[in-house]
Amino acid sequence: MSVINLSEMQKYLKKYTILLIIILIGVELNSAEKKVDCELINLLSNYGFEEGSALSPVDWKFVNVHEATTGKWSDNEGVNGSKCLIIKPQTGLSYGYWQTVYRIPLEASNTYTIGGCHKGSEARIIIKGAAVKYDPQNNVCSRSISPEFSRQYKITESANWKKFAKTFSVPNKFKDKKLWIEIKLMGAGKSLIRFDNIYLIGKAIKLVSPKVPRIVAPAKSIDLELIACDGAGNPVTDIDGWIVRAGNTELKVLSKKFDKNNSQWKVRVKAPEKTGLYDLIIKPVFKGKRKDSFPYEIEKLKFVEVADNVKFFAFAVFSDPHIYSYRKDNKRNRKFLHILTTINNLNPLFALGLGDSCGISNGYDDARVKSMYDGYARIVSTLNCPLYNIAGNHDVDKDDRGVQSRWYYTHYMKYPLYYSFDVANFHFAGIDTNTVGIWKNDHRGSFNLPGQAEWLEKDLSAARKNRKIIVLFFHEPLYGSPYIRDDKWKFLTELIYKNNVKLALEGHSHQNWIITKKNANAKSGDDLQEISVNPDKTGNMTDYIKYLNNPSLTVFEQTTTCSAFISRSSATKYFGFRYIVVKDGKFIFDDSIPESFSIKKLEDSSRAQEIEIVSGPEKSFKQFPLKFDMPPGKYKVLVNNKESKYMSVPGKQHNKLWVFVDIPKKSKTTIKAIIVK
Repeated sequence: MSVINLSEMQKYLKKYTILLIIILIGVELNSAEKKVDCELINLLSNYGFEEGSALSPVDWKFVNVHEATTGKWSDNEGVNGSKCLIIKPQTGLSYGYWQTVYRIPLEASNTYTIGGCHKGSEARIIIKGAAVKYDPQNNVCSRSISPEFSRQYKITESANWKKFAKTFSVPNKFKDKKLWIEIKLMGAGKSLIRFDNIYLIGKAIKLVSPKVPRIVAPAKSIDLELIACDGAGNPVTDIDGWIVRAGNTELKVLSKKFDKNNSQWKVRVKAPEKTGLYDLIIKPVFKGKRKDSFPYEIEKLKFVEVADNVKFFAFAVFSDPHIYSYRKDNKRNRKFLHILTTINNLNPLFALGLGDSCGISNGYDDARVKSMYDGYARIVSTLNCPLYNIAGNHDVDKDDRGVQSRWYYTHYMKYPLYYSFDVANFHFAGIDTNTVGIWKNDHRGSFNLPGQAEWLEKDLSAARKNRKIIVLFFHEPLYGSPYIRDDKWKFLTELIYKNNVKLALEGHSHQNWIITKKNANAKSGDDLQEISVNPDKTGNMTDYIKYLNNPSLTVFEQTTTCSAFISRSSATKYFGFRYIVVKDGKFIFDDSIPESFSIKKLEDSSRAQEIEIVSGPEKSFKQFPLKFDMPPGKYKVLVNNKESKYMSVPGKQHNKLWVFVDIPKKSKTTIKAIIVK
């Protein structure tokens, strides 16, 4: 028998202990790779309970069912010292629950997982719902009175924060109708129950990037980042390929790769050769039985505008349409449709929506709120350019249970609450300026959205360092309105001046207004004084274009409602939108366009384009810029049948002809562009 050397044994144990630790770490890392980021696919809103007012957290409401049970929204008691929800029973019979204030549409035959963190005993998760048949055309919603779907899960008792996850499937009987559910976080008994970081995820394909429309040149590459996951949040890695269509055109997939670090697919495709506006349809391709056994949704993704030569471009700005539903005989809808038709005929590169897309929705239930978003979505689908929306205070109103909800905006509108994009040397950043909780502050602006301040500070700083001309767009005006003047308002305004924001576009007030502020951080310009005026009362906005190009000023512009109601205190007496044109980094036109202003196409052929402009009684325009997209060639332009000057910007496939025309009040003007060779 050999004698075991103790020193050798220690070395042996140490060597293989280290090896075992490395193996276990590898297993843990591999296990972590199997889960996707719940934040990116979570069907719930305010799931970390970080946002809210003294009344309650946004999108959650407490219901006391029996005895003296209380619900508490607590600071510093959640996971990692964050906020959390608490249920405090008083007797052994008492119970209550926190619940979502919205109903979540689920898909038949799909698998979902409800999970999160909890602490305490007698905790339960309740999922209840009913089949809903919703007809957006006629604004009719039929829902069963009694629940047709119910799941209840008891969670294991724990004295410390503990993760839980429960998986369930939606029966196929809901195939012809959507199942709308609500989530209840319940506590009973005598002990405190705490909940935090709650999530609901389902089998899905989700676009992570881009989150908003893209403006790219023809035939250039577009990078897409996607999540493909099963109902437990595990990434699906056995996808053989991807089919990506721009409208009816299948795009060439240049590369595809599954990134294990973030459990996302990275797909690069070639943009269409032809300039235009496209919807992207993305579908995974599986091999063998997987295709039949794993029913992925085909997701219709955001617009992608393909355009070249963007140093000389126009964009439109509209605000406060307040759409209630999609009805063609609705006066408000007719105004909005007319304005969008005018925008289309002006041919801008993109449009900005400054909020209050929906009607004043305080107290409305799920079906009514959905009808408003559906109505707005159907109307703006007539736009021939990409649209960048931002939320207004009425897009995040209190629902029928008295709690503010951002869920409807983020899930039905499908835009982030804040984001940015670049066009040529311009940087556009949209932010949320709505009051958290809106308790007694329904029309007051604020800058309280968690994470937004940190994001904006980095975003604007990077844009400034890259020498971008910065345009900020949001809903509630920073000046001349009941904005909550707190430290966060001060932080936002200081951030604007620090980063030399040139133009801030605002809505909310239903009137046109311009305010200029001296920027101590900017270069000195012409000796222009600060002003606060309504251009409709003092003169055309063209008289103020010099303020926009002055390096020492930041300009704040409010835009009138496009279709709702005119503010009683407003000097603006018309509905309308804003039309802005830039060339080589300079603003050359910026004015509000009344609803009475209309453009009609008289001819649109490969040889000639002709439009007719009818101007109403509100205002005249000096050197109004009009864009024509024409095939390559030599041209002549006629204004009221007389030859006129124009500016040509050549592109690879067409030319942009810019014609500058004086348009008097109560006039009719025809402009025709003709290829002569």
